[in-house]
This record gives sequence, C-alpha cells and structure tokens, in this order.
Amino acid sequence: MTAIEDKYNILLGNGLNLGATVGGEDSLYDGGTRQVYEFGSIYFHPRHEEAFECHGLILQTYVDMFAEQSGLGYPISDEMDNPSVVGGRMNSFEFGPITWDPTNGINTELNADLEALPQVIVKVLDTFPINLTQDNTMSLEQLINSFGLPGGEVVTIIAGLVGDLVFGRLLSSVSSEEVQDLINQAQIQDASYSPPNFDNFLVIDCPDGFDTDSLANALSQWVDVIEYAYTASVAVDPVVGAGNPLFSQQGYLDGISGINVQAAWQRGADGTGTRFIDLEQGWFLAHEDLPKGIPLLDGINKKASFSHGAAVLGEIIATDDNRGVVGISPQANCRVISYHHPKEPFNSAKSRARVASTIVKASHALSFGDVLLLEVQLKGKINGIAVFVPVETDQAIFEVIRLATKAGVIVVEPAGNLSANLDDFINASGKKVLSRTVSSEFKDSGAIMVAGCRSIFPHSRWVEPTPPGGSNFGSRIDCYAWGENVVTTGNEAQPTLVNGYWTAPVFFRGTSAAAPIIVGACLLIQHLQILLRSRSGIVGKLNPFQMRQLLSNPQNGTPSFLVTDQIGVMPDFQKILINEYF
Repeated sequence: MTAIEDKYNILLGNGLNLGATVGGEDSLYDGGTRQVYEFGSIYFHPRHEEAFECHGLILQTYVDMFAEQSGLGYPISDEMDNPSVVGGRMNSFEFGPITWDPTNGINTELNADLEALPQVIVKVLDTFPINLTQDNTMSLEQLINSFGLPGGEVVTIIAGLVGDLVFGRLLSSVSSEEVQDLINQAQIQDASYSPPNFDNFLVIDCPDGFDTDSLANALSQWVDVIEYAYTASVAVDPVVGAGNPLFSQQGYLDGISGINVQAAWQRGADGTGTRFIDLEQGWFLAHEDLPKGIPLLDGINKKASFSHGAAVLGEIIATDDNRGVVGISPQANCRVISYHHPKEPFNSAKSRARVASTIVKASHALSFGDVLLLEVQLKGKINGIAVFVPVETDQAIFEVIRLATKAGVIVVEPAGNLSANLDDFINASGKKVLSRTVSSEFKDSGAIMVAGCRSIFPHSRWVEPTPPGGSNFGSRIDCYAWGENVVTTGNEAQPTLVNGYWTAPVFFRGTSAAAPIIVGACLLIQHLQILLRSRSGIVGKLNPFQMRQLLSNPQNGTPSFLVTDQIGVMPDFQKILINEYF
C-alpha cells in the first residue's frame, strides 16, 4: 500500500471522504506523486515521508498556480482551521500557505526565498582518508583523534574561531561509489588522469555574519593536514534580469547575424538521440512552449529563478509547433537539476548551494558525449573590484568539472558578467588560473567557456553601462553567442514579459543567454555525428576536447568585429558543415 493510499484510509476514518479515484497515481516531474479523487487530491514527496490532501477552493487555487511547479512546492499539511482567522481554513505548503476566510476569500503567501548559508570549503590532504558518508559529519576533535594528529597553536586558533566546528561532506548529494564510477569512466577516456581524493573535500556551515575568511585563513595554516581552505563564493544566476510566430525575431538563429541553424536543420539535425542537463536553480516547466514532463533530478525548483530557467530551456528545446519560439535542438532529451538545497529541517530559512555536489550528480546521470550546462556564476573580485566570475574559479568546483569532462561529458560554462578581464583573475592560491598566457599557472577544466556578444552585425562584445554590465572576456574564452535581445520562453506569471515570452521591451540577455545557444549547437553537432557516423575516422559522438576544438576554430565561426574583444568566435553551421562534414 502506498503512502497516498494510507493517507486516504486515515482521512476516511476521520470522516473526510474524497470520493473515488480519478485515474491512477501520477508520477510528477521531481519525484513526487499525486492521486486525484472526485473531491480532492493527495500529494506525496519522499522528502516529507508523508502524504497530504487538498480540496475545495484551496486545491483549485493551487492547481491554477500550476500546483507543485508553482513555487509553493508540495503541501505539508492537510486542509485545517486557520488559527489566525475565525472560520478560516488553510493548507501549508513548502514555501507558504494558501488561506481562505469568509471576508477576503482565497489568499496566497509565498515565503521569501531561502538564503544560502555562509560556508568554508576545506580540502584535507589525500594522505588522511576521510570516509564521511553523505549525511554524516565530523567534529574538529574527531578529525584530530581519527588520525592521532597533534594539537598546537593553529588548532587552538581554529577551535577558538567557531564553537562546535563541524565538517560535512562537500559532495553530499552523491556517494563515494558514484564518484568512483565517474573516475573509472574518466580513466578509460584518459589513462593519465589522476584525480584528487574527492572524499577529502569538506564543508563547514557557518552562522550569519561569521568571518569565514578568518576561519579559512586559520585552516590554511594547518599545513600538515589541510591542502587549502577558502570561503565559498555566493552562487547566483548568470544574469539579472520557422513556423513559430516568434521565429522571425530569433535573430540568434539566422544566417546573417546568428549561428545559421537552418543549415543544420536542412541536414536533418534536430537533436534527436542527444541528451543534456541544465544545472541552475529554477524553471517554469509548465510553459506552453516547453516539452511536457521535463524531470527535475534533484534540488528545489526555486520560484525566483522560474523566468531564467524557462528562458534557458526555450533557447535549446522550445517545441517546433505553431506557438511562440522554436529551440535550436527541439528533439534533444532534457533534464534539469537544481543546486538549491534546503538545510534541515526543510522549512529552515537557510539553505546550501551545493554546486560541486550537484555537478557530480548530474555528470553521473550523463554518458559520453552528453552535455551539461552550468547556468551559474560566482561572486568574486578581479583587481579588487567586485564582479561575477565563472563557476570553475572555485577550486573544488574546478575539480568536479575536470572529472566530468575527463569522463566524456561536454560541459558548457558561462564566462560571467560585469565586463571583467578573466586573465587578471587570481584564485585563493594566488594563481592566474584562467589566463592561457600564463601557462605555468593556467588550469584547464576542459569546459567550453562562453562569452556574450552584441546582437547587431558585425558583432562585438556585449557591453552595457549598468549591471549586469556586459560579458567577461579573456584568453580562457572559447566561443561566444548573442548576449542581448534574445527572444525565448519565460514565466507566464511575470508581468514584465509579453504573454510569457522574453521579447520587446524586456529581452533575455547576459552570458546565461549566450551559453544555451552553444549548448544547442553542441547537440546539433552530436546529432550530425549520429547521422553521419564518421568524421575523419572518428566514429560516433565527439568528446569534450574535440567539441571545444570544433567550436573555437576560427574557420568554423564568425569572429568578433574588434580583435581586442577576446571572446573567440560564434559558430556558423554553414561553415561547420563545409569544413567538418563535406
């Protein structure tokens, strides 16, 4: 008997009869289930371990808001009396209640989005095998006792900075076995790949206002035990802010100022047989122009990011029909995964942005030649100025991206916004890891890094006088695509958009608009590989290195108008077909 059936019987015993079932239990997009009855519905999600019912006007309102995809999440109570209103009724949901009262009728209240915990990332030397499971933690004292480590002044300083210091496993959403599966796959592709011990990446959750830099600096002084430690950067969305009726406005697809996508379509490439995962925080998955049933692999579908996530997906897989826009590779298989995770208990006001862990989980769900899009940037500094930087600037995230690409997963990464020269970025270890001109310090994750350009032709780097302020640039950039005036799907509930689409006067923009265009190009190229089966002796899909080489090759794309832009080239399928497939 399922949890929903158990709940139905309990309700019946308590005098609430929801009537007969209407169809079978429905599997919902993010692992939940729902049973519809004549007079109500019962919802279940594994993270709550209990099912809850809704009925009447509250259920009707919830369904009108797109139910579990609304930003309210799942119900976490049955309908009950509202203690604040005489004669009132209410259901509690994960992110706010729906209430009814005799005077004002139905009201909905969305709680503020969960804030991220301040964190310190710690890499323990590989000589000390840390064997934390996904849910376990370790105190400073336990770490010392486990390996018979000496105390001393440094340990005293560390212990004095935060009481009851607790280490957790950084890759908390994946097991050691799943990580090892990826390592094995990577070493099949590249026998020389030598990974770090990913079990030794730990995280410390800190209270609000805590001086994480002081703790990270103290931990870094424990050189006999700690390889490095640093304050975790804040992860955010990378931008603030044919027969399809809007196809004529999708200039990023055309053959004059775009990627010339119809050249690939005419060869039969539409993304069939290809797969990708979009990693960010939230999506309006109920949009009329997106495929139905896109599954959420993990995390919370965050309402504040609905418009962003829907826009990204629309560029890649908007359906080829008589509505709205069309995606670059509309037949590709899509899944989504959120790095936004709640901190227990579930309704706490704090959360954890588990980017590194989520990248591993997504990579484990993909195969050779599949694509992972990282729609996330980090807050950082370059030359003392606050900017947004690529996600791989975090040392732990760099390692998991490198693991993914070594395993054969193509990773596409936005360069970030605010017009920063990435060649000047210096990481926590004092290295210019993004500068290909400093070969002794440059570190290559294997990801395809994408910048944004202006939409007018000839193209130059996208720049705006106010935040988000234009695309980052530098020698690390591999290619570019439109960073402004992108017409795509959005959130139908956002009043600044036109009928649920990013179009005039509010266009989608930024490097997070450019990166999905490159993902769509990758998927079409992989479909061409499937169709042709052989290219210069290479059978099947391209690996990450081959894909990056193809997309960054000046002969296969359109260079920026200004040679000083340092944003690479934008792929042009007419040139790609001539140079690579004829």
